[in-house]
Amino acid sequence: VVVRASTETLSKIAFVKALIDVSGVESDFESEAEIAAYDQAGNRIKVDIRPSTVKASVKVSTPNKSVPITLVPNGTMPNGKAIASYKLDSQAVTIYAPESVLETITELPIYIPVHNLTSDQRITMPINLPSKVTKASLNNVAIEIKIENAETKEIKDVPIQYKNAPSTGYDVKAVDGNSGTMVVTVNGAKGQLEGVTKNDIQIVADFSAVTEPGVYDIPISITGTNKLLTYETKSTTIKLEFRKKE
Repeated sequence: VVVRASTETLSKIAFVKALIDVSGVESDFESEAEIAAYDQAGNRIKVDIRPSTVKASVKVSTPNKSVPITLVPNGTMPNGKAIASYKLDSQAVTIYAPESVLETITELPIYIPVHNLTSDQRITMPINLPSKVTKASLNNVAIEIKIENAETKEIKDVPIQYKNAPSTGYDVKAVDGNSGTMVVTVNGAKGQLEGVTKNDIQIVADFSAVTEPGVYDIPISITGTNKLLTYETKSTTIKLEFRKKE
């Protein structure tokens, strides 16, 4: 394009854009786009531009992805009960979002309150969309839940992983008889407990608050691959030494 203006005005121009209105657009379209000039701050500058418009052919895509729906209990079940199994009327949902957002989403969890869940039930839960997901193929999902008495199982020698501990020139050592592993008590329905091993559990000791070498009671967090089970240890911390390498 050719831009006509005073020398002073021309010196302020940082870029020229063709403006296309995409409000309500859902498919490919053609448009007569207005051309405008802007300064470095993004403010529009009044100048004479020739041509003043340009014909634009625009391709419109709707990035989407099908992800499985998973059930995540929220709270503590009463009367020593646990979820034995569940069935969804839809196993997956198609979500729509920018490609960069879709890449980070591998499943869509449905969080259900379980503090009043005492018997088999069929409930309907809304599908809450993650941040920056614009829409989904479903608004809600029906869930059939089977309840059983809870049992416990001890998993020994679960290794502790270290988070936020500088690796260069330092290492971590368990002290006071600690072996760097812990015993985890897993609670849940019998069928869910079967087959659970230490490889299904992750214990993480977080060194975020540690700034210099020493012996610390480091807080730990426990997670497991099976969301229908709960995981506990006798202590919520472990005594570890953060030291310089010899």
